[in-house]
Amino acid sequence: MTSITRLALGRPAVVFLATLLLIVIGVFAVFRLKTELFPDIDLPVVTVATTYPGASPDAVLQDVTIPVENAVASVSDLKELHSISTENLSVVTAEFDYGTNMERVEEEIAASVNNLVLPAGANQPTVDRFDWSDFPVIFYGLLGDRDVSELETIARRDVLPVVEQVDGVARVAIEGSAAQQVLVTLNPQALAEYGLTTQQVVTALQENNVSRPSGIIFDNVGRVLPVRTTSRYTSLEDIASLAVGSSEAASPLLLKDIGQVAMATDPFASISRTDGQRSLAISVLKEADANTVEVANNVQDKVSQISLPAGVELRTHFDQSDYIEESINALLREGALGFLFAVIIIYLFLTGLRTTLVTAISIPLSIIIALIVLAWQGITLNIITMAGLTVAIGRVVDDSIVVLENIYRH
Repeated sequence: MTSITRLALGRPAVVFLATLLLIVIGVFAVFRLKTELFPDIDLPVVTVATTYPGASPDAVLQDVTIPVENAVASVSDLKELHSISTENLSVVTAEFDYGTNMERVEEEIAASVNNLVLPAGANQPTVDRFDWSDFPVIFYGLLGDRDVSELETIARRDVLPVVEQVDGVARVAIEGSAAQQVLVTLNPQALAEYGLTTQQVVTALQENNVSRPSGIIFDNVGRVLPVRTTSRYTSLEDIASLAVGSSEAASPLLLKDIGQVAMATDPFASISRTDGQRSLAISVLKEADANTVEVANNVQDKVSQISLPAGVELRTHFDQSDYIEESINALLREGALGFLFAVIIIYLFLTGLRTTLVTAISIPLSIIIALIVLAWQGITLNIITMAGLTVAIGRVVDDSIVVLENIYRH
């Protein structure tokens, strides 16, 4: 016999107290476990996306993609770099080895690309890395016998304030709304009178709404911090008061002297449909350290209390907590069935109450120990860990029967 077996047989009281202690710790561990749909995997991939409106794929490649690739290539620990250049868009993907400090890599890439001087019209590159917490926990659809602008007003007035106040909610996004844009309407007669062209006005608008790198500085811990010079429009009056030229009659010549500036609906905004009907898509994203099931259930409770106008409906299209709770229920069901059948078979064939109790205790105790380890290591209950526990239950049942049968025989 091994030392563990001798200890268990020689000190049954100690074993009994240790078992009770494990059960108590297991109960606390269960309440500490976070439940998620997917495991927390830090993928070693960083993407740099840059929009260049109106540019062809070749122009995007030469003017944006290649400079971004050169900037990213200087980052340490880079494994592979590939890119896609399409009309209006450049996407550069950098891959690293697993175990790389991705926060440090993301900061290095952001510092590198922020110092690039891109052509006029190209937007600032967006550096991002994949995170499961960026996947919405709930998708809603707001629809009714109203136009989209009215639905958006209802969503922002009645739905968003309620959902955003729920603990664990990071942000709430709306898709399919009538997005607003600034519309500048030029007067052809005024342009001809002052000798201006449309391109001159466009150039003036672009050159006075800029964000360009001005160099770098080092902080007290040696990190590189990019410095940018920015000049942004903050109101319609800023745009209308922009000097676009000069003349003897009006010096300087302002944009409002040759046209009008107003807010208008963007005709290229995203479109959301539910059952063939125009609607608004509302997605709820949780904080990275929040419990998916808890956040989703709290959001659903708050949404059920919202009083919407007649004819307007808020439908749930997707809820992560449903899949998680279904997986947990399946795990409990399979575990209970395995436990029940193992106890019945052992009792029928070995006809001993003590041997039956050994199996009845070992199966749930094994699961409790596994949950303690998960909580200790900060691992969540997700589709991967729950699938593993389901398989493990079958192995525990099988091992219990085999061991007890051999004990009974010898």
